[in-house]
Amino acid sequence: MIKKIMCLALLGAMFVMATGCSNGENKTNYLGGKGEIKNSERENGLWAVYDDEYKYFTSYDKALLRLDKNGNLTVNCDVATCGHSLESCKGNAKDIEYFVFNDRLYKSYNEPREVGGMVEYKGSIIDCESGKVVFDNPIPEDMSEEDSIDDSTEVSYVRVLNDDIVKVEGPRHAYLLDKDFNVLYWHSDTGKFPWGTIYDNTYYYINDLYQLIAVDMNTYESSPVELDTKIFMCDRNGDYLYFTDKFEELYRYSLKDGSKQKLGEGIIVFSLLGDYIYWCNNDIRNILDLDGKLVCDCSDYTKMEFDCLIRIEDKVYTIVENGVAEMDLDGKNYKEYTYK
Repeated sequence: MIKKIMCLALLGAMFVMATGCSNGENKTNYLGGKGEIKNSERENGLWAVYDDEYKYFTSYDKALLRLDKNGNLTVNCDVATCGHSLESCKGNAKDIEYFVFNDRLYKSYNEPREVGGMVEYKGSIIDCESGKVVFDNPIPEDMSEEDSIDDSTEVSYVRVLNDDIVKVEGPRHAYLLDKDFNVLYWHSDTGKFPWGTIYDNTYYYINDLYQLIAVDMNTYESSPVELDTKIFMCDRNGDYLYFTDKFEELYRYSLKDGSKQKLGEGIIVFSLLGDYIYWCNNDIRNILDLDGKLVCDCSDYTKMEFDCLIRIEDKVYTIVENGVAEMDLDGKNYKEYTYK
């Protein structure tokens, strides 16, 4: 009798475990899809997120779009009468950017407020599940009066630099925050290019004088990296930085030994995704390998903005008018998805 009861209890436990695993796999997440939400692979530019069912993108008209595995592109809202204007609507991406940090989904949100007849934005970082504000992006207390005049609490960009550090940038300041959203470091010499990377416990960014700045994350001492040129755009792959300068030349710089190699000319803006460099200049769109050799001439892809590419798994995406464009990493199998 005891054996029978034990066997029934074991079967019951196995049933609960099995159904629990099944429900976990099919659990609806915050955005309405299935499975874990993940970041796209991108340090240099726009973010997107995805799960087991959808890829989510922000359209030009600030709607959150979802692309399913069958190529159907729709606004991320199933309420037919919804105008997607409320902050609570999952199809509204106005003043909102989603990102994953430490396996949790957050959103930056800029709340519009009227102050003296002008609209100002109160920026914050919100934990999507709890609704709690985890960071309110204050103007740094030690910022000079001259710099603070043009600054505000608006969140301009958010970049997850690694598992331990996220960068939150305002109009004239940038914060590096830890896992609990405590301030590790801040600087006010932000440039036009909202990029940053962490390598060997050193934080690199481009300042307002187009210099590459290195910050020791142990001492928080900063110094410019001597490159003998002004940097326009930059990104990292492994031990190397790739950057374009004021002469529209593309270089590869070794973070290990400081060596520099010229890879191309006539290049202003680019994206670095995996083992490929995507660059454009006027009507030219090319894909290079990491040594600067041509992989694909994509100049016919006139809607593909190569400085705003997003990688999700084995595909590359960009936002286009009324939709999203997609291609393989090497430029093959180009297609467009539209929504109404």
